[in-house]
Amino acid sequence: MAFFRCKMCGGDLEVHEGMSSCTCEFCGTKQTIPTVKDEGLQTLFNRANVLRMKSEFDKASEIYEKILQRSETEAEAYWGLILCKYGIEYVEDPKSFKRVPTCHRASFDAVTVDEDYRNALKYADAVQRGIYESEAIAIDEIQKGIIALAQKEDPYDVFICYKETDESGTRTQDSVIANDIYYQLKTEGFKVFYAAISLEDKLGSEYEPYIFSALNTSKVMLVLGTRPEYFNAVWVKNEWSRFMKIMKKDRSRLLIPCYRYMDPYELPEEFAHLQAQDMGKIGFINDIVRGIRKVIYKDSSQTSHVDTAAMQQAAVSGTTAAAQIKRGNMALEDHEWDKADGFFEEALNLDPECAEAYLGKLMARDKQPNWPAWVRMMESRYESSSTERLEACPENTEHVEEATEKYTVDRYLHPGIIRDLYAFDRQYDSELACRKKQKERQKSELKGDRLLSRAQQYARGETAAQLKEGMEGIDAVLDQRIVKAENDDRESIERVKSSYAAHIAEADQQAEALNRDAQNTQEQNYQKCVITMREASTISEYEKAKAALMNLRGYQDTNQLIIECEKKIINLNEQKRLEEEQNAAIQKRAAEEASRKRKKIAGILAVLGGLCAIVVLIVTKVIMPHYLYKKEIEQLEQADVGSIVQFGNYEQDNIIHNGKENVEWVVLEKTENALLVISKNALDCIPYNETNTEITWESSSLRTWLNNDFMHTAFSDAESKHIESTVVSAEKSPKFDTDSGTDTQDQVFLLSASEAEKYFGSSSERRCKCTAYAKEQGASSDSKLHCWWWLRSPGESSLNAACVFTDGSLNYDGNIVNRDIGCVRPALWINLDV
Repeated sequence: MAFFRCKMCGGDLEVHEGMSSCTCEFCGTKQTIPTVKDEGLQTLFNRANVLRMKSEFDKASEIYEKILQRSETEAEAYWGLILCKYGIEYVEDPKSFKRVPTCHRASFDAVTVDEDYRNALKYADAVQRGIYESEAIAIDEIQKGIIALAQKEDPYDVFICYKETDESGTRTQDSVIANDIYYQLKTEGFKVFYAAISLEDKLGSEYEPYIFSALNTSKVMLVLGTRPEYFNAVWVKNEWSRFMKIMKKDRSRLLIPCYRYMDPYELPEEFAHLQAQDMGKIGFINDIVRGIRKVIYKDSSQTSHVDTAAMQQAAVSGTTAAAQIKRGNMALEDHEWDKADGFFEEALNLDPECAEAYLGKLMARDKQPNWPAWVRMMESRYESSSTERLEACPENTEHVEEATEKYTVDRYLHPGIIRDLYAFDRQYDSELACRKKQKERQKSELKGDRLLSRAQQYARGETAAQLKEGMEGIDAVLDQRIVKAENDDRESIERVKSSYAAHIAEADQQAEALNRDAQNTQEQNYQKCVITMREASTISEYEKAKAALMNLRGYQDTNQLIIECEKKIINLNEQKRLEEEQNAAIQKRAAEEASRKRKKIAGILAVLGGLCAIVVLIVTKVIMPHYLYKKEIEQLEQADVGSIVQFGNYEQDNIIHNGKENVEWVVLEKTENALLVISKNALDCIPYNETNTEITWESSSLRTWLNNDFMHTAFSDAESKHIESTVVSAEKSPKFDTDSGTDTQDQVFLLSASEAEKYFGSSSERRCKCTAYAKEQGASSDSKLHCWWWLRSPGESSLNAACVFTDGSLNYDGNIVNRDIGCVRPALWINLDV
């Protein structure tokens, strides 16, 4: 059993082997879980989860990367990278009380096109894949909302990043410095994002849209700190690490570390390549202002030139449609979508057939700065896709059946084991159907777009060429994806076919090896049986040889050897009978002679002694046994389920001279006239079967021993009459489909696996001690004599029988049937009406 932390609430999840998803009993959320068995990797997963829940996303990502270095096919590690990349935290919805995701690291990139997300789907099973897909859609919807709000915000020039309060909630010196810098920069005319002021009118709202907007529009970030740990505070690092990722894509951005009261070498390693500023240096703020101006106004002369030219052209054109188009295009470049739409609408008022105006309204509606950007947006709309599972090739059933028939060894190698060797996943993931549907859907969408249709209708010259080129580019991208999907399918089919062929060859080798081992075992058991039969001289030895040969019946000359054993048993029984008759006749004659010699001498004494003997015999053989038997039956009649009763005698303390001890039984079930009982302690140490061969309860040597040797040893004739002969079901294992034989008629039997689970409520109740006698016979036990005991159900194969472990847990896999260290807890039905 593995233990993982819930990704939503942090509670403990109880996970069993083979599970890939579960439901948290604390927050009720169904979620995916790692499938790794390595305890070290399990620990890494839990550590990463704790860090992510503390919003230390970068540290958590590093651990997920370590996991992938050791297990590159672990889907949950790729999903963990997604949660960190987008800063996902799960919070409780006050209305539904369910855990829902919130995003602290929004991005223009959708989760569904992320490479880590694709890898998560690639290595996930069907259940995990469904959860990932629904979570990804939810996160993308949240991002769309964040981006929509962010686009309504005015752009910023400078972002001030700092720690507002310390661990006690007191305002830091960093926040005081940040406040001073904010007002100085504002005085210089810069638009500055300073959380304490910029977010003060956003109370009660999610801050992420506004932080996202500020991070993506600010040209400069100032990271302030007076202590090394303040630079690495969770939310401070979250902001500057996100800005540094933006800097990698846009080299015009600038991050300036600003420190005070500390050594610059104590700054985070990530700042090593950046020029830091000492806030305690005279002229610090002037240096900062100059640096900001260089970044923000480095293209000011060019901008001024363009603005002047545009103004001059507007003056010449007056209120013509061309002028409105130019003004609209400028507004598009500035991301002023509503303003741009107004200019294009005015152009249409002047010229209703102006293709450029319809095209501009299309850009404004979809919030794209120009036609190439709009084309790229349409090309990326269906970048991700779903897959379906298809069969690469049919199963080679003819070969499998031939191999099964060829390699099966009766009672030694089951055909089901052979068939399992040839099982193989012949399916592959295909995007082709989805890609074709995407093309049809996008063609339909483009055809139904009124603005695009009008632009195409009225476009002429260069505009018409641009439109045609763009539409052909979109169509080409979709076609390329279809071609790639077709190529991927061909490669996948060939790969699966090749792998399946290799698997068939490997399975042939494994089946041949198993067949060889089974035949060797069969031959070894045959040779042992022959030796046992040759060395046999007594009835019990021949019966033992016959029982072993029955498990090999049909192999070589075993049927003839069984007949020979039966003849030997008959002859020895006849010989034994004749010897007993001869001994009885000799003893009779000797007794008669002795009687004649003593008759005259001890007549009176013999008479008196005879009378005394009769009295003693009546007391010891009739009165006392009858009293004890009556007392035994009375306590059985008064017993309830769970009671401990005494019935029968069996050697238990391993002190032979003091006789057998009373057997204690636990009452498992009670009807109107009968009790189902099982021995309180394990009474003996007996193998399930004498030989290591495929066996069922019906033909096991342990069943024979219980209903013969044990029955006659433990119970008197009067007690035996109370033991019912009952139908014992041939129950299969709850876990395996192993052959369990047919139902039997027994007086003494073992519990099945399902009965052991039914009659004992817990492992502690199934836990059992062995007697000193059973220990002496070889029973395996711990220091407190707790032992493991047999059940009648088969295990994972007919070479195994189910059992109960020393700690009381059920072992469905079972132990090898001829293992001679397992204990026996007999069970029987006692009839109270006899």
